[in-house]
Amino acid sequence: MSDPAHRHDYSVPSHAESAHEQVEFDREIQYHQLIWMGVGLLVIALASGVLVFFMLKGFMQWRDKSAGLPPVMSAAPALATGPQLLARPADELTRLRAAEDEQLHSYGWIDQTQGVARIPIERALDIAAEKGLPTVSAAPASAATPSAPNVRPDSGGAH
Repeated sequence: MSDPAHRHDYSVPSHAESAHEQVEFDREIQYHQLIWMGVGLLVIALASGVLVFFMLKGFMQWRDKSAGLPPVMSAAPALATGPQLLARPADELTRLRAAEDEQLHSYGWIDQTQGVARIPIERALDIAAEKGLPTVSAAPASAATPSAPNVRPDSGGAH
């Protein structure tokens, strides 16, 4: 340790020397200072809240004054182009089912000028059971199937 580059003018105690020294700490809590610090923080928080309240109130008044009067006639709000959401879908579904049941179980006109009417479903089932289902006459095979375009089978890709 005689190296002049590592020479210091002060002496550093070794670990053994510093471990034996007793250091006295004041471990008593200063309640008086702690209480005053809490009161100070509370006062600052309350003052900040009051300041923010009045600033926001002033900003709202400034916004209302600068906005001017609303137009006398405003345009109607545009309706959404997509499907509308229902406030009470269960009630709407109940009304829809009731209207469907009323149509299925009653007589009524579909197109009175054409002479097309509806009958209750129970009556329609009885008529179908008595007479049978209507049959469709078979059309000629050439008219029933569309003609296929003239397509040559692929010869494996070699031309």
